[in-house]
Amino acid sequence: MVRRIAFAFVLCNVVVQTTTPLVAAPQGSTPQETPTSVVVLAFSNITGEVADDWIGVGIAETVAAAFDSVGGVRVVGPSPPEQQSTGSFGGRDSSIMIARTLEAHWAVNGSYQHLQGQLRITARVIEVETGNILKSTTIDGPMNN
Repeated sequence: MVRRIAFAFVLCNVVVQTTTPLVAAPQGSTPQETPTSVVVLAFSNITGEVADDWIGVGIAETVAAAFDSVGGVRVVGPSPPEQQSTGSFGGRDSSIMIARTLEAHWAVNGSYQHLQGQLRITARVIEVETGNILKSTTIDGPMNN
């Protein structure tokens, strides 16, 4: 269980660290007055193993908590994230639709696969206005009980 939590924290740090420069004010300018809003959606279970469904909500909660600590970013949306599920494979269109409803600037979605003791997590930060993926990352690691 500790390794699962540590693995999720590694993913959070990667997502948050790669998006922090996106909210930083350009050199010589003042920081933005309105924080960038982000909705973090439950990650999709690609392998479909029902016993692993909790992982997607856990990843989303951990990523949302990490964004809460970033200046210039405001996490929006209902909690818990399972209320925001994007369905199979973390669809970009449904993520954008949910984010627009919540008036978010970014949507974070992703997926995970658990196979033969390994866990792969893929996360994406989507700019809602354009639908472009601003950042994405994939992390692989062991999943031990």
